[in-house]
Amino acid sequence: MRRSAIGIVLAALISLWLVGTTAGAEHLVGFGAHVKNRGSETRQEAIQSLENAIGRPLAVVRVFYRWDSALDEQPVRWLVDTGRTVFMSVKARRLDGTSVSWREIADAQPGSPLYQDMVRWADAVKTLGPLVYFTFNHEPELKISAGSGTNVEFIDAWRKVVTVFREQGVSNARHTWVLSSGSFAATDARAADLWYPGDEWVDVIGVDAYNWYTCRKNTSTPWRSLSTIIEPFRAFGATHATEGLAIGEWGSVEDAQDPTRKGLWIDEARVDLAGAQWERLEVVTYFHSADQENTDCQFFVDSSQGSLDAFTAMGADPRYQGLMPPPPPSPPADTAPPTVAITHPADGSTVARGSTVTIAADAADDVGVTQIQFRVNGSLKCTDQTSAYTCAWKVPNGRKSASYTIEAKAYDAVGNFATHSVTVTTG
Repeated sequence: MRRSAIGIVLAALISLWLVGTTAGAEHLVGFGAHVKNRGSETRQEAIQSLENAIGRPLAVVRVFYRWDSALDEQPVRWLVDTGRTVFMSVKARRLDGTSVSWREIADAQPGSPLYQDMVRWADAVKTLGPLVYFTFNHEPELKISAGSGTNVEFIDAWRKVVTVFREQGVSNARHTWVLSSGSFAATDARAADLWYPGDEWVDVIGVDAYNWYTCRKNTSTPWRSLSTIIEPFRAFGATHATEGLAIGEWGSVEDAQDPTRKGLWIDEARVDLAGAQWERLEVVTYFHSADQENTDCQFFVDSSQGSLDAFTAMGADPRYQGLMPPPPPSPPADTAPPTVAITHPADGSTVARGSTVTIAADAADDVGVTQIQFRVNGSLKCTDQTSAYTCAWKVPNGRKSASYTIEAKAYDAVGNFATHSVTVTTG
């Protein structure tokens, strides 16, 4: 039975308790996206537009660079300053479209231009907050990277990049190796095992996965769930138990015959990725864009209301609350007591029997004084909550030279207090 968009959101809310009991706080996933700007909007404006549409910030944002790109061509400073985690990929391809040789990267010596490029990226990553998912040359096995070399040369280049990062003291990078989903099931030259640099060189194993359906030219594939597409990736990850897992890109096109189908596809992914088999999953970043080569493949999450509703529900699910900006620090505890001093009458002074004496006090506190209590010989006479603090005391009409201790006790908002006392006698 097909569920409505409203049903998808309700299902997500109902699952709050269920997911919390299965996933646990230690298994939260960072929820994010790669966001393509459209029309005249900037990349930052595009990110904010998507966040406004789903009612939450993206905890992780995927950005892509060429080998000779400038770091600030993407709004990464703003991302870091607002607490988001950057998931960045640097391709061995220059801005003019020419490939950078993996062999030359692997063999680069200190002081050479390619070596200095690696140092430049290492220095850039160090400035991008406490954690960066860093990918050197995502999807190296695909034809677009063929001009850079062979699988062996890629592995050597990957290890060289990691070595330079380590030598430069980069401690905030999670080196994230990313292949396309089909390569984890392939048995030809694309096979994942042939491109894997080794566990000691990889922190996170990642996948880019799409439900293409009929959008590609001269190619048609069945409609497949995300869990079906990435099952070979999950199985590969299970053989590398010390590495984290990441879904670096994922998305689906619409089914023109069924406008609810994409929303249901996203909702199914939300439920499936909450399962125990994905307990090592660290981040999921949706590809909110279109495919560059196959322009009919529109993966934008707002391609239909049902799709947007499902993505919104996923963002609200407790399973996907990892890597969120930390809450602002609590203010330091107020442990300092106020200060207080009786200014009238003076200590050791004489007061007339039967007269009314105005007791006056000054008080101050780093946060604020809430009240002063005035006592005479231990008996509460007045409580004053406003400055200047005073109390009218009727002096007993008793014997001469009687002694009275006047005390002022000042309090702040958290209950810290201080006292000051003077002694007077009757005349």
